[in-house]
Amino acid sequence: MKQRGDARSLWDLWVEIQLGDLKLTLADVLAELPLTIIGTDGPQVDGRSEEDSTVADFRWLLERLRDGAGLRLNCGGEVITAPDGRVWGRDRFFLSGEMLWGEDTGVAVSTTTGPEPLYQRLRGFLAREDESLWGYRIPLPTGSYRVRLHLAETQFNTKGFRRYDVWAQERQVLHDVDALEEAGFRTALVKEFSVELAGGPLEIRFVYRSGQRPPSVAGIEIEIRD
Repeated sequence: MKQRGDARSLWDLWVEIQLGDLKLTLADVLAELPLTIIGTDGPQVDGRSEEDSTVADFRWLLERLRDGAGLRLNCGGEVITAPDGRVWGRDRFFLSGEMLWGEDTGVAVSTTTGPEPLYQRLRGFLAREDESLWGYRIPLPTGSYRVRLHLAETQFNTKGFRRYDVWAQERQVLHDVDALEEAGFRTALVKEFSVELAGGPLEIRFVYRSGQRPPSVAGIEIEIRD
């Protein structure tokens, strides 16, 4: 199980202040963001200090926003490139959970909406975890955004076994999501919603339905709405 640490929380707050309270441009925030943190002890993430990894995550996000590119997260997985050339970045900004499945499982997922590997690795949230941490907290400037969740049921071929709600900014945006019922077994499903940010990060929460398996998500796309 992997949860956001102290370094992540502090840098979350730093970016929130820069983008929200101070209303700095993306270029200005990038200029203030260090390239690396020297001499940092503590937890390690992917062979780097947690703080170094956190700063790299924010740089990745801010550069894509600055360039007008959409944000694409391969939840539970690493960087992949779609057949259409779009790049999905490795999993970032999750609050808890763990990777489900792997590239060596041989799971075939039917899809016309993205690269098949996107649906072979998912981030699953666990029953033993704090349910308030089932989700993502993504630092974004004030504005209007379109969010797409990429989902697939690859484990249980029983309708109603994994069913949940989705909330964003303390508002329910999706109700009674069941990828198996809506799309079929090992078949991709994309759910879309819009959100307005008036300050602070985008918070996406997956809300447990009593008696169901915990939620999972394969990918998250975020685009700025015109």
